[in-house]
Amino acid sequence: LLDIEAEKKRLSKELEKVSKKLTGLEKRLNNPGFVSKAPPEVLEQHKQHAEQLALKKARLEANLSRLSK
Repeated sequence: LLDIEAEKKRLSKELEKVSKKLTGLEKRLNNPGFVSKAPPEVLEQHKQHAEQLALKKARLEANLSRLSK
């Protein structure tokens, strides 16, 4: 069986961690100084990572929402 409160706590922690990483990446990608100096492959990697984190964040929010019902 699943301890719902423990799972909510775990999901909340993971969501917070992913949100912080995503915020940092978005700040970096929105920084004109970084964008102008970074090689194109680094920018692409950062964009892909940001997209992956955004998807993960959405999944975590959906899972947390389901458990809260």
